[in-house]
Amino acid sequence: VFKEGTVGPKFGVKCEIGDRIGCGIKFDQLSEAIEDPFCTLMPIYFVRNGRELGTILLPLPLGGLYPAISMHSLGEEVRIFLGLNWVPEEDSLMSVDNNEEDWYRLNDIRLNGQV
Repeated sequence: VFKEGTVGPKFGVKCEIGDRIGCGIKFDQLSEAIEDPFCTLMPIYFVRNGRELGTILLPLPLGGLYPAISMHSLGEEVRIFLGLNWVPEEDSLMSVDNNEEDWYRLNDIRLNGQV
């Protein structure tokens, strides 16, 4: 992860050809910096092939955030797909049950319409 420079700490494993990478902000986990109550810390997370690699806390810049992609060496390439909708795994596996079968069995009543 490079922040305002050309070097940074290693974060996750090295990407390979064909990997899909992404990042986002966990808006439900924004917090104030301990040393500066006017500074908002943003949890930024990174994903590789749909699996979260980890999260880092960064201060929210006064001017906001702007998307950017940077390369480390000559000859590196990326292909960008914009506008994709990513669905978290727990949301894609969600099942809704209205318990109608239990209601019929326990109450010996037949319902018409929505429960």
